[in-house]
Amino acid sequence: MMNRRFRFLALLFFLLLVSACNLSRIQTLQSIQVPEKFVQSATVTQTENPIYMKFDCVNPKQSYQTARVVKVIDGDSILVKLDGDLYEVRYIGVNTPEYDSKERSAAIRATKANEDLLFGREVLLFKDISNTDKFGRLLRYVFTDREFVNLELVRSGFAESRAYPPDTACQKLFADSRN
Repeated sequence: MMNRRFRFLALLFFLLLVSACNLSRIQTLQSIQVPEKFVQSATVTQTENPIYMKFDCVNPKQSYQTARVVKVIDGDSILVKLDGDLYEVRYIGVNTPEYDSKERSAAIRATKANEDLLFGREVLLFKDISNTDKFGRLLRYVFTDREFVNLELVRSGFAESRAYPPDTACQKLFADSRN
């Protein structure tokens, strides 16, 4: 019985000692000063206007849809979960090479770039004039919290600007981005 009490007290003492060490470590971590430049940049990021507000061709007063990307289909289309349902989205105003063409390697690169930008991310979807194309895909300008995806794919050379009337509000922006 005495041996059990001794073990219990030893264990209790050990646990208190470990707890005291961890507590002092936590207090030490809390006392670390964060450089001022990091505090300012975090504050600036939080107070900036959303990226879509920077583009006149996307009417910021119109409503948009928020969706989660579940699959990147190719360089200019994605599959999203929107309000509990799955929808294929085709990017407005851009075109990327097709897999079953002479430009297969360019199609693979465009798809990879699209995946790097979007896979698993939340996106904002803005309509132009048309809701869907002849294949039933939603036609949208696509934004992440940091990028205008349609524009970024054109700027980086993975997509080309291509007008599909009547959805042409951002066409000049896309065309000018490659010059």
